[in-house]
Amino acid sequence: PYRQRLALSVACSIVYSVFSGVSIYLIIPLLETLFSGSAAIGGVTPASPSFAPGWFVQLKASVSQAFQGLVFTGDLHESLLRICVVIVIAFLIKNLFGYLQSNLMTHIEQGLVRDLRNDLYRHIHQLPLAYFSNERTGNLISRIMNDVNVVNSGISATFYTLIKEPLLVIVYLVIALVLSWKLTLISFIVFPLVLMVIALVGRRVHSESGLAQERIADVTSVLHETISGVKVVKAFGMEEFENRKFSGANNFYFRTILKINKIRNISSPTTEFLSAVAGGIVIWYGGLLVLDQGEMKASEFLGFLFAIFQ
Repeated sequence: PYRQRLALSVACSIVYSVFSGVSIYLIIPLLETLFSGSAAIGGVTPASPSFAPGWFVQLKASVSQAFQGLVFTGDLHESLLRICVVIVIAFLIKNLFGYLQSNLMTHIEQGLVRDLRNDLYRHIHQLPLAYFSNERTGNLISRIMNDVNVVNSGISATFYTLIKEPLLVIVYLVIALVLSWKLTLISFIVFPLVLMVIALVGRRVHSESGLAQERIADVTSVLHETISGVKVVKAFGMEEFENRKFSGANNFYFRTILKINKIRNISSPTTEFLSAVAGGIVIWYGGLLVLDQGEMKASEFLGFLFAIFQ
C-alpha cells in the first residue's frame, strides 16, 4: 500500500541529490567572478589530464557554454546578480524536494508502525492461554509500544542508508572527479580511516541500544506486576521487596543508558579530530596543485572542498 509513496520519495531524493550537487557546483563561478573579476564556469583546467569519456567532456562543455550564455551576459555586476539568483533558486528547489521527501517517508514510517501494532494486537488474541502464563504482561506491552518504535527508526535509517545517502555520494563524487581526479584519489585513501572509526562506534551503539530495550522491558514488567498486584503486595507487607526489585531493574537501565551515552559522547570529538587530520592532508595536497603545479584554480579547489566535505 505504500509503494506509490515510496516511489515518489525516491524520485524526490533523486531531485534533491542533483540540486544539492548543483548548488555546490555553482559556487565555483561565483568565486571565479569575485576573485578574478571574470565570469567562467567549468571543470579542471586544460593542463589537467582527464579520464572521462569524450561524450562526457563534450556534454560538460555544452552545458558550460549554455550556462555562460544565460547567466554571464553584460557587466560583472549583472553577472554577479544572476549567479546569486541561480544559486538561491537551486537551494530553493533542493530544500523543497527534501521537504516533500521527508513528509512522504514520515507517512510511510508511521503507517507501517500503525499496521504493525494492529497486527501484533490481533495476534495476541490468537495466542493460547498457556502463552500468557509463561510470558510477563510488561514484556508484551513493551513489545507493542516500545520495540515497534525501534522498527520505525530502522525504516528511516534503512532508507537513508540505501537510497538517499548513496545518491548524494554519487553526485558529490562526480563533482569531485570532474574537478580533480588526483585529489579525489587522495581523499579515497585518507577518509576511509575516519569511516572505519564511525562504523565501529555505530555498531557498538546499536548493540547497546538493543540491550537498553531489554532493560526498559524489565522496568515495565516490574511496574505492571506491582500495580496489578498491589493488593497482594500490601496484604503481605512486601513493599520494601518490590521497591528493591524495581530499583534494581531501574538501575540496570540507568547504567545501560550511561554506557550508551558515553560511547556517543566520545564518538563526536574522535570523529571530528580524525576528520580534521584527513581534511588537513587533502587541503595540503590541493594547495600544492593550486600553488605549484597550476592544475587547479583556487575557485575549483574551494568547490572541491565544498563537495568532498559534504
